[in-house]
Amino acid sequence: MAPGVTVGQVSKRLKAFLDWTATQPKSSTFLSVMLNGGTAFNNIYQQAVMEKALMDKFRWFAGSGMLSSQLIFGHFIHTDDHILQQVLKHDIAMTWNPFSNGRMASGVPDIPKYLKMGIRVGMGIDGEASGDLADPFENMRVGLYAIRDKYGDATVLTPYQVMWFHTMGSADVLKVKDRLGSLEPGKLADFLLSDPTRLGAVLEDPYANLVLVTGKHDIDDVYVGGELKVYHGQLLHQDMQAVEAEVMRRVTAVQ
Repeated sequence: MAPGVTVGQVSKRLKAFLDWTATQPKSSTFLSVMLNGGTAFNNIYQQAVMEKALMDKFRWFAGSGMLSSQLIFGHFIHTDDHILQQVLKHDIAMTWNPFSNGRMASGVPDIPKYLKMGIRVGMGIDGEASGDLADPFENMRVGLYAIRDKYGDATVLTPYQVMWFHTMGSADVLKVKDRLGSLEPGKLADFLLSDPTRLGAVLEDPYANLVLVTGKHDIDDVYVGGELKVYHGQLLHQDMQAVEAEVMRRVTAVQ
């Protein structure tokens, strides 16, 4: 918390925000509300060191009552058998962020071990603050290659698996797999269209095509909740100049 801010003030703000979210209409772009917790330093290296120290004190988490199926660990790299057993016992999930891990030299999570234990794994890029490039295809490639390098085995993880992490796995971790993650009747129909004939190489396995060859520049159309949002690479329904101006206004106000 900022200096001078009390727990009561923070609680009041949080309640006001949650009350507001409860009034929002159901939408394919507003799924749920989650609270993010972590350390915060201006220096990324200091933050990484502190977060590792917190994982070393994992029993603090257990003693606080925080361990439950509502908890999601981001990155989840510095683990041991005790931590993993507790995570499994409480059905805690994790999100894997290869771009961020490589950018910050945080390490490589032991994804094959987590999977064998039955830990639920999702995948994301952790935003451009530590991922630089918002490209899910490149993110899947980086993660796949990192795990194969870690094990020295090209069969330890497949393109299909990392594609699953980025789709159904993430939907499962976020508890929205009944609405997202795959194209099925009754779901929200979030999907993109790409022309495989434009790829520099076309592999026999379609999942290998998507993970090993495709990039965000290959995306033609994007649908969210069945509604066309991007057509031939151009955003629809959004004034990006107005959005960028509003972002700059808010950043300036914070500074």
